[in-house]
Amino acid sequence: MKGLDLQGENVLRFYTTNWKHYRVCSRVTDGVCKNLNRHWPRQEYYLERTDVDELLTMAMKIWQLVFFQPLNRQVTSACLQLIKAERQNKEINTRLISGIIKSYVELCFTENSCVSITSYQITSPTLAIYKEYFEIPFLQDTEQFYRLEAANFIREHNSVIEYLKKVAQRLDEEKHRVQSYLRSSTLEPLIKKVEEVLIRDQLEAIYTGEKALLPDEKYSDLALLFKLDPKLYVETILEIHTKFFQLVQEAFSNEQDFTAALDKTCGKFINNNAVTTATGNTTKSHELLARYCDALLRKGSKAVEETDLEEKFNQIMQACGFKYTSKLERMFQDIGVSKSLIDQYRTYCEKLRLDDIVDFSVMVLSSNSWSFSAPPNFVLPVELKTTFVSFTKFYTQQRNGRKLTWLHQYSKGDLQTLYTKPKCILYL
Repeated sequence: MKGLDLQGENVLRFYTTNWKHYRVCSRVTDGVCKNLNRHWPRQEYYLERTDVDELLTMAMKIWQLVFFQPLNRQVTSACLQLIKAERQNKEINTRLISGIIKSYVELCFTENSCVSITSYQITSPTLAIYKEYFEIPFLQDTEQFYRLEAANFIREHNSVIEYLKKVAQRLDEEKHRVQSYLRSSTLEPLIKKVEEVLIRDQLEAIYTGEKALLPDEKYSDLALLFKLDPKLYVETILEIHTKFFQLVQEAFSNEQDFTAALDKTCGKFINNNAVTTATGNTTKSHELLARYCDALLRKGSKAVEETDLEEKFNQIMQACGFKYTSKLERMFQDIGVSKSLIDQYRTYCEKLRLDDIVDFSVMVLSSNSWSFSAPPNFVLPVELKTTFVSFTKFYTQQRNGRKLTWLHQYSKGDLQTLYTKPKCILYL
């Protein structure tokens, strides 16, 4: 096969040029056979034949077999070489990488659950090919590149300030890279990987440099450190509060006036410190606290037990004061109340023997704590009307005087088809 002996930009040009021509021809042929696509595959599908595809899907499978499988390693490797060169401040042809990415993404429509371009099965692309053949190797290559750079930079410069500026620059470059020619879905794992390698794995060296900033009063440099890592900022505040809280407990027997003075001082410190001064924003602490809590909650679904999460939240509330965490606390309370409310509603339906209720769950959230956009004009399907009326009546009885505003734009649901073989589940 042609192209197997090509490397670097040559293999990328060969692949993208052939892909463009093949893609156009496939779509033209698919359009000419529109009526055949509309009737024959569907007829065969109902006869439980799984080897029949529309012409465009079949064309993509042929491309995978003839071009993609023999060349994907060379192509991906060439893309990664160009990205590495760009990270080393060399000019590259980003259009070649962009063309490869678009090709990988479009091939996802012929993989597993994202196969169907047919009218009788509605699914969404899982980006399986893009993730497996580009994103995973790209993240591995990114980790290797920045791990080596971090070690060399710290050893050669011996300056945590210059290192932090370099980290901020690299994060901006990676964000721009995603915006320029990668998939937007890559941004989150990419930034997470860069922060892990350049910040979290270098915390010991950063902490050592951080201590040297305080005696020299280099507050703007200290602000840069915390801007990069909200976790470091919040946990430093907790550490300071714990230190002085223990002092009040042990030296002053937890006397009320000293406790109140500590709370007042912590409040002033959170509003006015090196970070807020450097950014010129007195609400910077709110932002960093919100980012820290968001990361904590995301992690909580997998790694952190509910009791640990509650303990961490209590520490934050104690250190930052009620003023900063009252809204967050009410949000937690709303989530807990919603869970018990659903259980009460199911008991209510059983007592009244309401059998035509759709299985659903609902979050009842206070408008004072949650910011949502105004509800759109929405016509509720007839099938959901009974459930809607039933729950509204139940809630009105439970919470006399309160009014529900339904935000249907945030809803999601599963719809199962019973008239097809095999049965399909549509995610709405």
